Amino acid sequence: MRTANPKRCSCCSRAAQYSVACIVSVLGISPRQQKCSRVFLLCAQCIREVSTSASAAEVSSELRNALKDAYTALNCRSASDSASLNKKSE
Repeated sequence: MRTANPKRCSCCSRAAQYSVACIVSVLGISPRQQKCSRVFLLCAQCIREVSTSASAAEVSSELRNALKDAYTALNCRSASDSASLNKKSE
């Protein structure tokens, strides 16, 4: 059995124990459109700090930017799909 190389925490370079990503979904549209942010690897200490401490501003900012990127990509895709549907109905 092969063991995987340990992944490192995005904040402190310790061994990561968690993978965090944001998923943005559009509701009320079939088929559902979704976009996932990039993944952040976090160790137990850093995920506790991110979830409980205001001093985790750097990671919070990176997660916010990842969410923004996923939302923007999904929003652009939705606008593009809507434009295609409008052209087909004309």
